[in-house]
Amino acid sequence: MHGAVLTGSPRKQGTTALLADNFVEGAQRAGHAIVRFDAAFRDVHPCRGCNACQRGESPCVLGDDMQQPSPELTRATWSSLSRPSTTTA
Repeated sequence: MHGAVLTGSPRKQGTTALLADNFVEGAQRAGHAIVRFDAAFRDVHPCRGCNACQRGESPCVLGDDMQQPSPELTRATWSSLSRPSTTTA
């Protein structure tokens, strides 16, 4: 079974990264093939809705780092999102 783990924390050694690390380790021990994508350290842009990818043109006109995990995300049967949760007092 294929899984995708996406993280959104800018802290490489933070608790969100630790949570994702342990989740990935457990999933791999259970026999899952995992792709991990740390979005905070990548060049990622929001979709413009131009539909070039739907028309079979280039994978994406943005040419950002989402081209790397895109095939793995499509193949994944499940996904996990890890992000920091912040509050203000």
